[in-house]
Amino acid sequence: MYLYLDTSRGFKDIQFMDKKENFSTALKSCHDIKGFLLEPLTREDLKIQIPEFPEYDRYWTGYRRKPSGTVYAGDIRKLNTISTLWLPGEPNFFPEELCVALFKEQLQIFDVICSRLYYYFCEVINGDVSILQNSIVSY
Repeated sequence: MYLYLDTSRGFKDIQFMDKKENFSTALKSCHDIKGFLLEPLTREDLKIQIPEFPEYDRYWTGYRRKPSGTVYAGDIRKLNTISTLWLPGEPNFFPEELCVALFKEQLQIFDVICSRLYYYFCEVINGDVSILQNSIVSY
C-alpha cells in the first residue's frame, strides 16, 4: 500500500490488488473498499502515486468511454485524448475498445477491450466517498 497527498482531496491510500480481473470486476472491487481505479493524468502523477510497480506489465486505469462517445472519463477525472500519457497512435477508438489500461515500462496508456484481465490499483478515499455515487461514466 502506498500513501500520497492529493492536494485537492487530502491523503489517499493506493492499494495494489494482486489479482487479474476484467474492468467491471476491478471497478466494483475498488468501489467495494470505498475507492476507485487509479486515474492518472500525467506520468508525474504515476511516479508519485506508485513509486515502485509490482513486476506485472499492464494495469487497469479507471478511464472508460461510452460506446458512442469519444470522451474517456473515470469516477472523478476526465482524460484528454491528446494527453501525453497515451501511447503513440492511441486512443484509436476501435468500437470494442472502451476501457483504458497502462503499460508499466513506458508509463503510457492505451484503449483496450474491457474483458481483458489485468492487475490494478485502487485509490482509496479517506473521508467523503459521495464522489463515487456520482460517477462521470457508469457501466
